[in-house]
Amino acid sequence: MPRTLARTALAALLLSASPAQAAEWPDISKPPAGAGGGTQDAALVIGISDYDALADIPGASQAAVDWYQWLVKTRGVSVGRTKLIRDSGATREEILAAAEAAAGRVGPGGTLWFVFVGHGAPSQDAQDGVLVGADARQTAASLYARSVPRAELLAILEAGPQEHTVAVLDACFSGKDEGGAALVDGLQPTLLSGSWRPARSLVLSAGRSDQFAGPLPGAARPAFSYLLLGALRGWGDNNGDGQVTAQEALDYTSDALYGLPIGRAQTPELHGSDASLVLARGRERGPDLSAFVIDAGGSAGPSAVTTGPMTTGSSGGSGDLADQLAQLALAQQQREAAEAAAAEAAAKERELLARLEAERSEKLDAAEREVVRDAASMWARIAPIVEAGGPEAKQAVELFVGEYGSAKVWVEDQTGRYERAVRSPEVAKAQAWLGSYRGDTGDSGSGVAGKAGIEWVSIPGGSFQMGSNDGDSDEKPVHTVRVSGFEMSRSEVTVGQYRACVDAGACSAPTSCHSASTWGKSGMDDHPVNCVTWDDAQSFARWAGGRLPSEAEWEYAARGGQSYTYSGSNTAGDVA
Repeated sequence: MPRTLARTALAALLLSASPAQAAEWPDISKPPAGAGGGTQDAALVIGISDYDALADIPGASQAAVDWYQWLVKTRGVSVGRTKLIRDSGATREEILAAAEAAAGRVGPGGTLWFVFVGHGAPSQDAQDGVLVGADARQTAASLYARSVPRAELLAILEAGPQEHTVAVLDACFSGKDEGGAALVDGLQPTLLSGSWRPARSLVLSAGRSDQFAGPLPGAARPAFSYLLLGALRGWGDNNGDGQVTAQEALDYTSDALYGLPIGRAQTPELHGSDASLVLARGRERGPDLSAFVIDAGGSAGPSAVTTGPMTTGSSGGSGDLADQLAQLALAQQQREAAEAAAAEAAAKERELLARLEAERSEKLDAAEREVVRDAASMWARIAPIVEAGGPEAKQAVELFVGEYGSAKVWVEDQTGRYERAVRSPEVAKAQAWLGSYRGDTGDSGSGVAGKAGIEWVSIPGGSFQMGSNDGDSDEKPVHTVRVSGFEMSRSEVTVGQYRACVDAGACSAPTSCHSASTWGKSGMDDHPVNCVTWDDAQSFARWAGGRLPSEAEWEYAARGGQSYTYSGSNTAGDVA
């Protein structure tokens, strides 16, 4: 076939694949006239279209409104016994609190309704499914922390005095979104079949645990909620008695999802033994579902094309090609929708993290200011004791440093716990005062503390990561070590300081490595002393009123709260 002619024929095929007028889904936002039956009922309806960080669910919030309208205006449930929660309000805490309140409002002999339209996922132990809260982040840990397991929810609902509990869960427990993509990485991959059974409730779920729920063909709204609510309006009344049982509602919804061109397998399930329970009364006629099937690719073949002589020799009809093209177009739409949803979710995640970071910083700043004010107030209170001097003054300042020297403020949100060390000017003053305290006379002054001018610095207790995975074998592995508070000399012991100990008769002069020693050279008193044995170092420490630091204490102090390879830098030459 000439190329131009082939293009023309394909264009005609594509044009004829669209029906003259597309089928439209009935508007169910206007509930039917009241049918009654709900005077003793209570209801909790939740719909989440706009997740903080996960993929959105178009139409979920509106589906919740439609359920609310049907329950109040058709079923006749009192507004005072019906709670509607949408989008950001649907957190784990709010869902559980509202469930408990609903169980307390339902009347004896009534029905407690629970409707959830949102994301679901398998529980970590694969024994249950979880309903995902609106504030879950894109991590498995956050999702599980911000979700509500079915069993936990139903246990709260079933504590009420109602005769029946009906739960509609328009969520798939495969942990996937409308496009079939995983909500987050690291989720439990499967939910064990048959691992969960409700105790007393009747539960209608959107699909099996290995499937994902999606929208109606040609409509941006969850298919299960729409079809099930339509069934309760009368579409599902199979025997024409004006009543719709749970089984009839399930049958209508399952048949519709099986026959409609939705591009996925979605098989609603009913859990519970009371499938004959009458859920609604209604005689409304449902839409012609075959029209939507035809719209999606069952129309007639291509129109005739008269562009000149041509030879044909195809092995299949043009309808086959139309079906294949329609399937490709549907696959493309689903892929693009999934990519757009992923991009939107990532943008929301970045926006959420930025907002949380700003909120954390503001809260930490406020908490730090409060601690600094407290420290200033306490320092003013002990000022008279400090001015009086003596060992009581030293003890008071040490108590102050112990209380505020390692003070931290913290804030916790759905991303974790964050801490900040508080730097108080009064703590710096207290530490300086302790550094200048003359323990041998009981006085405090502005000079250097201790014997031979040793200046002591208070080191608050804490924990740190000791060792190095890149160092020698005795430095591995890196491990957490906790040390108590202690005092340490501000600098290494100098030649002059050690000479004072020798002159006092408490230390021995260095006797080894004299060729490299600074001991006998003039003008070296401010240099670190070397060529001293371990026993001599111990003697000096006792004479100065202290002891040698342990390896952990030395590394803790040298690190100074940092994680450098060397004390102050990752490059030895910068600090040597």
